[in-house]
Amino acid sequence: PDAAHGRRHRPRRRRHLAFVAALLPVLAVAGVASAALLTTGPRPAFTDTMSYRDGPAGFSLTYATRWKIQRVNPGLGIRFVVSSRHESADQVTTVSVTSGTQHGPLPAAADLARTVVAGLRPQFPGITLVTSETTSLAGGPAVLLKFTDPGTNPPTAVEQVVGRTNDGRPLTVTIQTPDPRYAPSDASVHEFLASITS
Repeated sequence: PDAAHGRRHRPRRRRHLAFVAALLPVLAVAGVASAALLTTGPRPAFTDTMSYRDGPAGFSLTYATRWKIQRVNPGLGIRFVVSSRHESADQVTTVSVTSGTQHGPLPAAADLARTVVAGLRPQFPGITLVTSETTSLAGGPAVLLKFTDPGTNPPTAVEQVVGRTNDGRPLTVTIQTPDPRYAPSDASVHEFLASITS
């Protein structure tokens, strides 16, 4: 049944977590160069991971077993909940990977930011762009956008990495963090993003 939906899960232990700095400028603190953090930060600890592949959506990835799948839309994407025993439901961080259907080049960062803000504003009226920068996703160029809504307490953080699948469709990773105390570690997010292939 899973194969019919174009996805596959299989556990495996990752023994070596070498990753390319160019692929990982994702969760740098605002105002600090991502490359500096990646070259000076510690390597992530060994983790247990699961594999996931969505052939029709055009991507595959690995994720930490402690991340729980919240929703799967075969051919469109997957959403994870990054939770522990300590936070409430409204403090849970979510990580989603989605693939679009329209083929085309990667838009300019400013155009992407306007589109994302328009989409988030109904849920977060005070959402504002904090920063944008170039990065890589699935082996190709991408744009990293960081947003915050200071109207929530604590301020909700939203980060998007927008790239393309190997056949030119939009590929987007969205990390929504209602409470920074329960955010996934930089290392685990770096590892996750580096694992995405198309």
